[in-house]
Amino acid sequence: TRGQMYVPSVNWMLMVGCVAVVLIFRESANMEAAYGLTITVTMLTTTVLLSYYLVIKRVKPIWVFMMLAVYLTVEGSFFMANIVKFTHGAWFAVLISSILITVMISFFNARKIKNRFTEFVDIEPYLPVIKDLSEDEKVPKYATNLVYLTSADFPHQIEQKIIYSILNKQPKRADIYWFIHVDVKDNPHTMEYTVETLIPNHAYRIDFKLGFRVNPRINVLFKEVIDDMVQNGEVNIVSRYPSLQKHSITSDFRFVVIDRVINYADYALKWYERLVLEIYSIIKAISLSEQRAFGLDTSLVTVENVPLVMTPPPEPLLKRVTLK
Repeated sequence: TRGQMYVPSVNWMLMVGCVAVVLIFRESANMEAAYGLTITVTMLTTTVLLSYYLVIKRVKPIWVFMMLAVYLTVEGSFFMANIVKFTHGAWFAVLISSILITVMISFFNARKIKNRFTEFVDIEPYLPVIKDLSEDEKVPKYATNLVYLTSADFPHQIEQKIIYSILNKQPKRADIYWFIHVDVKDNPHTMEYTVETLIPNHAYRIDFKLGFRVNPRINVLFKEVIDDMVQNGEVNIVSRYPSLQKHSITSDFRFVVIDRVINYADYALKWYERLVLEIYSIIKAISLSEQRAFGLDTSLVTVENVPLVMTPPPEPLLKRVTLK
């Protein structure tokens, strides 16, 4: 079922944590304060969550209040008895829980902040521009097949950052543009895909519907989709270079992964949002990269950094003065 997957890295971290506890406390008697505080806080948290659940279920407030009064009185006394032993080992439990809470809050809020500044646009007006760029031989060819990962749920939409990458940051001419979207399904073993032609022979969108237990190896799955499309005569991936085309050599593919990074000049961010994003960036730097998570060959991936806030400020930041 969902949430019961074995994650090797988590198992290794648990092992390191257990070894660290043994080395720090030496004997079980030395960790009584840490253990007691941990259990007490767990009890308090469970009581608060249970009361919240009862409120959602519209239980009469008097019963919720009575339940809280009884349990918080008992558990609160346990908590006060253990918190005075902070320097006797309880600090360790507070330290570990603070680290975990910081990681979770940073990830949760950083995603919310980034989603707030994620701008989706209608792809239809940009298709003629992309087609003209693809056929403009004066622009150096960036790749024969250029592949972007998109989080847009609807086929007619695309992130502004992808359009910015293709047209503005560096005009990226390619013979075929591919936009890939991954939709994780509750059914653990779902493996389906759909293909939509945006520009015949120039741009396609592929939507993968993968179960939560399916390893999203986009590199492998994408190749399977391409093979099916070639067999059905929907696309031609033979190299467009004459020297390679006459030998029926398969054309090259390049993936572009776009990371939106914080810019200190971003006017729209508050100080605590900057702090959250900085913590998120540090955690992300030591965690699994997006290209590795999707099973992409790093030799075929270009990682681009674009500013988090791409829209201009509502008011000019500079004032022009005339030299005398």
